[in-house]
Amino acid sequence: KQGGFFQRAISTFEEVIRRSPKRLDAYEELEGLCETTHDWGRAYELQKEIHKLSNTNNQHIMAHLRTEQAKTEMEKGNLDSANAHLKKALSLDFRCVDASLQLGALYWLKNKKKKALTIWKKLIKNNPKWAHLVLIRLQEQDGGPGDEERELEFLENISAENLDGVARLALARCFLQRNRRKEGLASLRGALEDGPQTF
Repeated sequence: KQGGFFQRAISTFEEVIRRSPKRLDAYEELEGLCETTHDWGRAYELQKEIHKLSNTNNQHIMAHLRTEQAKTEMEKGNLDSANAHLKKALSLDFRCVDASLQLGALYWLKNKKKKALTIWKKLIKNNPKWAHLVLIRLQEQDGGPGDEERELEFLENISAENLDGVARLALARCFLQRNRRKEGLASLRGALEDGPQTF
C-alpha cells in the first residue's frame, strides 16, 4: 500500500478477509484503499461491514460516500441516480453539508431553482459557518430569465443571518455580480468589521 501498489494491496486485503471474515482492521484498510481509488460504491458496502463488526456509528462516513457516488453520477449526467444517492446520504446524516450543497446544485441543473435555493437556505440556517460554500456555489451558477429576483430575495434573506466575515465577503460578491452595489458594499463593510482574519 505504501509503495503505491493499490491493486496488489486490495487483492491482499481481500484474501485476508476471505480467510478471516471478522478481521476489522482488514476491512478498514480495504475501505481506505477503495476511497483512494474512488471506488465509492465498494467503500460504502465495506463501511456497512465495518459497522456490523465494530458496532460504531459511521453514518456520517456512509453519507459522505453516498455523496461522492452522487458527484460521479452528476459528472456522467445521471441526475436521477445522483438524486437517489443524495437523498440516501441525507437520510443517513441530515447534517451532511456536502450532500445538501450537491442536492441544491442538482436541482439547479434540473432547472428547479426555487427548490435549490430552499435547500441552500435551510443549510445556511442550520449551519451558518458553511454559508460561504453556498454563496460561492451561487456565484458559479448561470442565472436565467426570471431568476434574478428570486436570487436577490434569497441573498437578502441570507444577509439577515449571523454570517462570519468570509460569508459576508462571498455575499458581497454575489450582490455585486447582480449589480446591487448598495447591498454589496454593505456586505463588504460587514466583512471588514469582522476583522482582518477574513482576508
